Amino acid sequence: RACAAAVTRVGAAAVAGGMPMTSNNDNMRPLSGGSNNGKDGKGGRSATPLPSLLNQVKEHAVSALDHELERLFASCDDLFFDLSSRASSNAEQNLYFESMREVRIMRAGVAKRFHQELESVFHAAVAGKLKSRNATSPEVDVSAEHLSLVQHDDLEREVAIAGMVNKANAVYQEQLYALTTRLNVVADKAGLSLSDNPLAPEHLCASFANACDTLDISIKARIIIYKQFDRLVISQLGRLYNSANTLLVSAGIMPKIRHQISKSGAATAPVSGAAAAYGAGDTVSELGDGMSFDLAELGALLEAVRSTDTTRIPNYVAYAANPGPEMPRTELLQQLHALQAARRASDENAHNASIIRALVQQILSSRSPEQPNALKQSDEDIINLVAMFFDFVLDDRNLPVAVQALISRLQIPVLKAALKDKSFFSNGHHPARRLINTLAQGAIGWEDATEVTRDALYKAMSRAAQQVLDDYADDENVFASALYPLERALEQQAKRASLIERRTNQAAEGEARTKLARSAAQAVLFEKLQKAALPSTISRFLSEDWLNALILVHLRHGEDSAQWVESCQLVDDLVWACKRHSDSRSTARLEKIKPALLERIDHALIDVINAEETRVAIIQELSTVLDQVQTDALPQDEFKPITVQQAIDLGHRPGAGTKSWKDMTALERQQAQYQELVYEFIKKVEETPTGTWVKYQVDSSGKTLTCKLSSHVSASDSYLFVNRLGFKVLEKGRKDFAYDMQRGRVQVIERGLLFDRVMNRIVGNMRNDRYAGATR
Repeated sequence: RACAAAVTRVGAAAVAGGMPMTSNNDNMRPLSGGSNNGKDGKGGRSATPLPSLLNQVKEHAVSALDHELERLFASCDDLFFDLSSRASSNAEQNLYFESMREVRIMRAGVAKRFHQELESVFHAAVAGKLKSRNATSPEVDVSAEHLSLVQHDDLEREVAIAGMVNKANAVYQEQLYALTTRLNVVADKAGLSLSDNPLAPEHLCASFANACDTLDISIKARIIIYKQFDRLVISQLGRLYNSANTLLVSAGIMPKIRHQISKSGAATAPVSGAAAAYGAGDTVSELGDGMSFDLAELGALLEAVRSTDTTRIPNYVAYAANPGPEMPRTELLQQLHALQAARRASDENAHNASIIRALVQQILSSRSPEQPNALKQSDEDIINLVAMFFDFVLDDRNLPVAVQALISRLQIPVLKAALKDKSFFSNGHHPARRLINTLAQGAIGWEDATEVTRDALYKAMSRAAQQVLDDYADDENVFASALYPLERALEQQAKRASLIERRTNQAAEGEARTKLARSAAQAVLFEKLQKAALPSTISRFLSEDWLNALILVHLRHGEDSAQWVESCQLVDDLVWACKRHSDSRSTARLEKIKPALLERIDHALIDVINAEETRVAIIQELSTVLDQVQTDALPQDEFKPITVQQAIDLGHRPGAGTKSWKDMTALERQQAQYQELVYEFIKKVEETPTGTWVKYQVDSSGKTLTCKLSSHVSASDSYLFVNRLGFKVLEKGRKDFAYDMQRGRVQVIERGLLFDRVMNRIVGNMRNDRYAGATR
């Protein structure tokens, strides 16, 4: 065992040092299960070959997934190394080292097994033998009966995979439906079940999990790899599905799909499509957490909601249904530009409302109020989408009112940009979108009560908005030119805030270390002096001067240092020297240690007391008292225990302790119950990353602070919060932070890009409405 442990430590050290650990035999472990290139379990060729087009889809998918797996393995390597460096025990460190080495050695074997699993899934799909994996059931049964049948590790594996699958199915419903429909045509199958799609998340996740079975690692490390697979591979499936759909469409497989999906994700009766209104050239954008859409999808979503009940879209206006003739887009843009010019000089507060629908209705009714002009369906959809965006912005409580007003002033320019450029919604780098996102980013951390008119950053934001209002006609570069100085102003403020925040953290860490040192010194002195009867001069010296010396030793060397042990031992020596010694041995020892004791004290006080005459006076006074003790020159009443005030100064609180349940008030009992339940929230506190912005309710009146979690001060086990300028506004201990989180006093502020975050919400709401409408 010792030899094996030594080999393990050497191997772990080699991995940590970056030594190559692979060999020609690294991937020679047998791969159980799966098939390769369509071979059956007996080594023969599968009886159901893949159709040529389906094989192209498979090869394309394998190539794309190979690239993502490379990123996954590199990420796991870095992650395990980082976890091992921060491990709290040798066992935990060895676990991460061994997991890192195993992944390095077996990464090619895992990739090969994954390919075999995918090959097997594709052939089973063609043969009609592909079934839904157990791990992908919508809800995992965690009843006692089920737990008794499933091993704990297997259950953890099942829950982790089910979570990935359920999230992916929800995010990629539209793309999966289209791909499943087209693959059924290619494979000449009649069903529309998601489980028939070999690229469905349930099959990809199960194939990867089976491939990971070749790794000899613990379930803890395995779950970490699953999470990385979810973060780095599953989050990119939108691209895979889009490219697979594009490949099939280019081969003539169902260029247009008319469909509707129910809540469960199963296909239902088709509804009329709106993709033709947008054209085939519209590109795809991935929003936020992997959600993707194009204008054709938006049109389909809006049409599906219109076909059921438009009242489920707040303030939706059907301009295409107007009785008058259709207004060309060019004329609509001209009219919007005229309104922009008319409103640019008006008071900015007048723009703090959603005005798009009213302005468009005004334009369409300008010729004939009785028969207002109609619009093309695609223009109507864009107008309603932009209007919904500003509705959300003006309802976003995370944005200060002043910034809501600034962004709302851009309603007409943004609408014009969206109507002019079909890539507006799909292009994350569009300057208008970047300007909106930058305005929202600059507002992070602002309090509504802030006097914004005096804020330099707010002035830069206001100038950017006004420049767009004044200059934007049809040149998108106006947004970019307004954005550049704003980004510079934001960057300068961020640098200043970062510098102040760093100094704030350093000061907090120093203060916490000082408190910790003081607490340790007080505890040592109180423990040694509480039962000792000493001359008042000695007691005063230890509880005042020597306390400061102990604090300094703790700060410089720490509690495990030889210097700290020696400084604490000096207290014992001094207490012993203050006792009357009558036997010759003790007297001889005292005569021997007294000069060295006083010299040690003098040396230690050099860093505590600058004035040499003061130190000399203290040493002389201590020497005199020690002599008086041995000659009985001090009366007995001079020997007293430490006073109450000295005990308090040493951190002791008389009467402090835990009350019994019977003696507690109702409020104290409630608080005690909450403290017992706080563990779950302590874990949440520990998992809250630094840089998280929150609204923190600081008192019972409801007053809140908008602040950022800046650092975890390890010395005091507390969490430091700063404002947007980097200054400390709040510090909470771990348990207090968890308690406040449990009571709902901490609200995390969403920090994603504003445009993408709002569009995620809008598209998600429309999809939910669409699926809900399909079941009515």
